[in-house]
Amino acid sequence: MPPRTRASRRTASSARSPGCAPEPRAPIPGAPPPAPQRAAHEFEGAEALQAALARDPAGHAPREDPPRALETVDRRAELLSGSPREVLARIVPGDPLGIRELVGGHLRSECLFLDADRVHLRALARIARHALRRGTSHLDGWLGAEVAGAAAEILREEAEAPQAEPRSAFVEFARPLGLDPEALRRGCAAFHHLPHPDRAAFFALLVLGVGLEAHARATQATPSEVGRRARRALGALLHASHPALPPAPASGAVSRARPEPREESR
Repeated sequence: MPPRTRASRRTASSARSPGCAPEPRAPIPGAPPPAPQRAAHEFEGAEALQAALARDPAGHAPREDPPRALETVDRRAELLSGSPREVLARIVPGDPLGIRELVGGHLRSECLFLDADRVHLRALARIARHALRRGTSHLDGWLGAEVAGAAAEILREEAEAPQAEPRSAFVEFARPLGLDPEALRRGCAAFHHLPHPDRAAFFALLVLGVGLEAHARATQATPSEVGRRARRALGALLHASHPALPPAPASGAVSRARPEPREESR
């Protein structure tokens, strides 16, 4: 073998230096072939694709998970466990059951002139008292029934009360307008005895400011019939507030002028 020169030794040492790439090794007989190396961006793209397919194989936007809604209902139902005092301590602060919103919706849909705060407190008391007897009924339907029951109780109390209470909503509403609180209470009690279509027409035209034609289309009635309904409701309010006025015509009644008697020809 020829002796190695100084230049060849320098070349071999530089090939083994850390900064240079190592020489390829010969494959070992019987060993499996090495796996091909992949770039980092290839791994990132594959992981993103797998994550997207795991969320929705069809490629659509992720949908809301249905079990979350069930968990929310279960958490609301947990507020109704225990004694009435314990239930009341949970459902009053912050109104977690949304009873005030249910009260407002019920008074608007039924067209009732009632103190919303009074109905709200009565509904909370009914819910706490009847929570143990709720059973397996749907929570939203049961809460709506309790709100309707609270409003019905107050309607009966207002109709049977001999006069308006000193701190009632009728006093607070009537006095700044120069009205008699007792006359206003009597008028509202008479209004609540009217059929719902009459109350709805009065609410739409005189309280909410809905046009005659719009309310007629919404209720599938003629504009003349809507006007008669609102007039009957207004007449009931005025007659109950001021008994000296003539009573309002009954629902469905049409007032007709009596013909004058003819003079007999002689």
